[in-house]
Amino acid sequence: MYEINLLPPELIKRFNIDFKKLTMLIAVIIVVIGYVYWYAGFKFRLYNIKEEIAHTDKMLAEMSPRLNLVKKIKAERIENQEKIMAYKAITESRFLLTPVFKEIEKSIPVDTWLTGITLEYREKLNPVGGFASLPGANALPPKATLQAVGPPVSKKETIDEVEIPSPNVLMLQGVTYNSASVGVFVHNLAGLPYFRNVGIKKVYTNSGDDAGYAFTLELQLREEGRDVSAS
Repeated sequence: MYEINLLPPELIKRFNIDFKKLTMLIAVIIVVIGYVYWYAGFKFRLYNIKEEIAHTDKMLAEMSPRLNLVKKIKAERIENQEKIMAYKAITESRFLLTPVFKEIEKSIPVDTWLTGITLEYREKLNPVGGFASLPGANALPPKATLQAVGPPVSKKETIDEVEIPSPNVLMLQGVTYNSASVGVFVHNLAGLPYFRNVGIKKVYTNSGDDAGYAFTLELQLREEGRDVSAS
């Protein structure tokens, strides 16, 4: 269908379209709309981030007691491990003397019994009368080293390392019905591989209720890495 405009020319409305201005207007509108959408998206993301931060802070506040508990348990575990290492060094030093005592028990004559056992450490060992043991096993473990545990009270009281020297002298006190049994006991002890020297300190008549003789023996324990044959 065709449309016919019957108006006179002076009444006909003429439209002059400026395509350059129209293009600029459309571009401005697109930019404005894009900026609005970008700003709206930015605000939405910012809102989500704030919500996530608030949620994370809430979770951290709830987990804080647990984290403190974990840190406390970890610190206690480290402290306990240091104590266990120190106790282990001490107990190993003690346990290694067990076979020595067992062999001493086997060497005691039937008419003799012990009344006291003392372990000592001496920096200098003076030679005593008696017998030297045969070269053999080492009786003593190395020196134990303890790490200081816990906060120091003061600078003067701080101890980084504490060396516990192993005992090197074993004193035996006993009673026998026959003084000759003391010599037999010393001879038996000298045959053990644990002592570098076995000596009689004193033998005297027992003044207690039991008749017989009391004696004191000094046994110098073989030190780590040392041999009597090389002395």
